[in-house]
Order: sequence, then structure tokens, then C-alpha cells
Amino acid sequence: MKLFGWLKRKPKDEPKEFVLVKPQELEPHDFSSNVKTSDHICGLYFMKTMTVVDGKEVYAVKIGRSEDIGKRMYMYRTHTPFAILGGVCEVRHKLLSTYEEICHIKLHQYALPQMYCAGEWEIVSKENYEKLCQLCDTDVGFRKMVNEWVAC
Repeated sequence: MKLFGWLKRKPKDEPKEFVLVKPQELEPHDFSSNVKTSDHICGLYFMKTMTVVDGKEVYAVKIGRSEDIGKRMYMYRTHTPFAILGGVCEVRHKLLSTYEEICHIKLHQYALPQMYCAGEWEIVSKENYEKLCQLCDTDVGFRKMVNEWVAC
């Protein structure tokens, strides 16, 4: 009986070959310093990351919110090891949602059309990535950017 024949699994593709890198070929780097876990403040934060997908560089940025940014960054280290924290901006708890929503709208204007990603990350061009990093990489710069966006 072939009632459930359509449920059969397809044969697996051939395994891809991996390139083994000898430990002495890698430059030492401490990725744990990508995020600061000591800022226990309520507010917004700017994050950035770059990766290679199908041989092309992909740049992503994010503005997030947290009632305890230090605790949130500690969690980031467990699931996004290559994301880098830029600036943080202290915001009162009752304004946090409004500020984040405005910043998401403004940040979306930098995003590449037809480039979607899960969650709150925006895929941007290399030029916009560099521009946003220059503006938002420090606490002072990010605070200035947030205040400009919210004032509009």
C-alpha cells in the first residue's frame, strides 16, 4: 500500500567538505569584549554585525531596548557571539517603548529594500553601515542620534 509514500524522506545531499584550520593559523582575538555587561541601566542600545552569506558581505544593525542593558548584553553573548555593542542611551522606563518605536522607524529608512531578516535587525548597505557605526558607536553619538530622531 502506497498511502504514505509521499512521506518518504528524500536522499541527503553529499556532505560538504570543511576546511580545517590549524590553531596556529588563527590570530588570537577575545570576542567576549564585543559587549559590555556592566551598564545596568534602562534604555536603548545600538548593535552591529557583519557576516558573509553566499560569498557576499552582509551588514546588519539593530536598536534594542532593555530595562537592564548589562543583563541583556550578557544574554547576547550566549547566542550572538559576533554582534558588537555600539552606544547605549539611558531612557526612562515609561518612554522606552515610544523611543524604541521611533528609532526603529528611523533605522528602517537605512535598510536595503527587499532584504528581510528575522527580528529587529535591519540589513543595510556597507556605506550606511559605516555611516551608522560612525554616528552610533559611542554612547555620546548614539544619545545624540536618538535625541534627534525623537525630536522630529
